[in-house]
Amino acid sequence: PSLPKYVMYAIGWLVNATGRSSFAFIVAARSFSCLLGALSGALIYFIARMIGAHKRISTLAGILYVASGVAAANGRFAHNDLYLQLFSILCVFFIIKYQYAPSMKWLYLSFFCVGLAASSKFTGGSLILLPVAVYVVVNWGEVRSRWLPMIEILFLGGVISLLGYGLGTPKALFAP
Repeated sequence: PSLPKYVMYAIGWLVNATGRSSFAFIVAARSFSCLLGALSGALIYFIARMIGAHKRISTLAGILYVASGVAAANGRFAHNDLYLQLFSILCVFFIIKYQYAPSMKWLYLSFFCVGLAASSKFTGGSLILLPVAVYVVVNWGEVRSRWLPMIEILFLGGVISLLGYGLGTPKALFAP
C-alpha cells in the first residue's frame, strides 16, 4: 500500500526543499507520526463522549489509548500501522455519527475511511464489513420493502471505498 509512502515522500520533499539534513527528515517523520497518534487519542476521546461517557471517563479512554504500548510504539516510528489505526478509528467515529444522526454523509465518510485504511495496509479493507453491517442493522425494518435502493447505497459505498483506496494508491487505479 502506498499512502504511508506518499506521505513520507511529501515530508521528505518538504524537508529537502527547505535545505535541511537527513536528520531533519527523521525528526519530521517521527513528529508527524506523533501528531497522528495524538489525533487518534483525541478521536478516542470524542468517540467515548458520543456514546455517553462522562468527560473524566472519556479523557481516561484517550489517555489509555495513547499510553498503550502499541500506540506509543506506533507514534514513535514512521510506519503504516499508525495510518491503519487512524483510519480505522475514523471509520468507527463516522459510523457512530451515522447511527445517531442517519445522514448519508456519515455513512459515505465511513466508507471513504475504509478505502484509506486499505490504502495504508491491505488488512484495512476488511473494515468494509463495519459500515455495511451497521447500515443493514439500522435499516433492518426496510430491507424487504427497499432492498433495491439499499443495494444501490451499499454499491455506492463500495465505489467510495475504492475511490479512497485510489486516492492513497493512485497506481492501483491506472495499472491494476
